[in-house]
Amino acid sequence: MKSILTLVTLICMFTTTSKAALTDTIKAAPTDSLSANYMVGLHPLQLIVNGFKVEVERRASGSPYSFSLSPEFYFGTIEDANTNIMLYANRDVVDVTGFGINLSTRIYVYDMIVRSNSVNYKRHDNQDPFSNFYLFGALEYRYFDLNYSGKGWIRSQENGIDIYKFGDIEQQNSVHRGGLNIGIGNTIFFGDRFFVDFFGYSRISKAFQSPDSEESLPYKDRFFTLSGNSFALGFRFGLLFE
Repeated sequence: MKSILTLVTLICMFTTTSKAALTDTIKAAPTDSLSANYMVGLHPLQLIVNGFKVEVERRASGSPYSFSLSPEFYFGTIEDANTNIMLYANRDVVDVTGFGINLSTRIYVYDMIVRSNSVNYKRHDNQDPFSNFYLFGALEYRYFDLNYSGKGWIRSQENGIDIYKFGDIEQQNSVHRGGLNIGIGNTIFFGDRFFVDFFGYSRISKAFQSPDSEESLPYKDRFFTLSGNSFALGFRFGLLFE
């Protein structure tokens, strides 16, 4: 609940600030800058968990709305996972493979302010950088295959009786994670092509994991097995193509 209230407060602040600031930058122009374009960006924070995520965003001509598709892949070994800023796991070394998909839509506030005033606009000549606030929502799905050495229950028999001892064993875990994200962001252009995008969002996620045996303890961390409500920050950078 606190994260949702924080998000609503930020939306109100950003909308009020952006409207006041952007009013000074709007002027009549013979061309409409709401042209169709593609934005291709990289999300570098995924590298912290041995992931690679790229996003392709498409905005139709004359519309403040955009839609994007973000495939992501995970592979390799994460050393010191229990001190990783995105994991903080109950395991130290983890081999991970996985994939995911994210579908999102954005509503750019600058475009809505301008269009509501029936004004054509374009970025002022030599105005650099140029920023554009937006609201967004997203659906995501991820699958992970995790292999690690960690504490678990080791079964043995003594005089025909099953005895479980706590010790280090090789473990494997399959994790399915889905989620819904709602947030705000700001895309900043430097020149006509290059952009950096900062965003924050409230998310509801649920993870289901299947340890390879009853002896395995559930894997726990801040990313792979995240469930519940939380608030997160992120950024991407990339290029715009018309």
